[in-house]
Amino acid sequence: MTPPESSLMKTAPAPLPDPDLLESSLSALPPGATVLDYGCYGWSAAQLGLHLGRDDLDHLGVDLYEEPPGRPPSARYLRLSHSGAALPRETADLVIASHVLEHCADAVGVFGSLIAAVRTGGAVYVEAPSELTALQPSDPDVEGHAFTSFWDDPTHVRPWSPAALYRLGLSFGARPERCGHAMRGGIHCSLALIRRIDPEAPRYRYVSLAGVPRGVEAALAHVGRRSA
Repeated sequence: MTPPESSLMKTAPAPLPDPDLLESSLSALPPGATVLDYGCYGWSAAQLGLHLGRDDLDHLGVDLYEEPPGRPPSARYLRLSHSGAALPRETADLVIASHVLEHCADAVGVFGSLIAAVRTGGAVYVEAPSELTALQPSDPDVEGHAFTSFWDDPTHVRPWSPAALYRLGLSFGARPERCGHAMRGGIHCSLALIRRIDPEAPRYRYVSLAGVPRGVEAALAHVGRRSA
């Protein structure tokens, strides 16, 4: 889902190693790779792939509703019967969940379906409003229709910090490669690229990382996974 233009959190974010993480992730895919776009309204990810010259990608858009308008001829669409419906397992090289998790009452379960849909060695790209968007006050002039706070959207459940996305990936034995803040579409977001490194079916295990030495390698050892 492409975030709407808004004035959410104009404060400059802490830089990511790659602020255009989605663009670089699409560009780096091998020829003919499969991209699963979970929450594909607007088809922005498919259009971005074409803009980057990646017309070879097999793009599968997934959502809960009727097929969104504007589907590129090269893309396919799969409608899920309900929010907990299973995705095709181990079929994608990259799964995109852009502005999805903040709407999910069971975001952990949804992410579990996303990491299970990725082939071993593939990755899940997550983009969601960061914790800083919840600090911005709402405009008291409601009839002005400004969108300044995370809580102005009645379907929002929770914002996501980079550290929460980091722990979410580790909870499924996956390797967080990039996690940080970035401005996307005028919104202060948390971005993460989380890679599946284990061919075994992903299993959830809550991790707090309390007392674990610094670094992703130590965190992976803590959850019983090897690095890749």
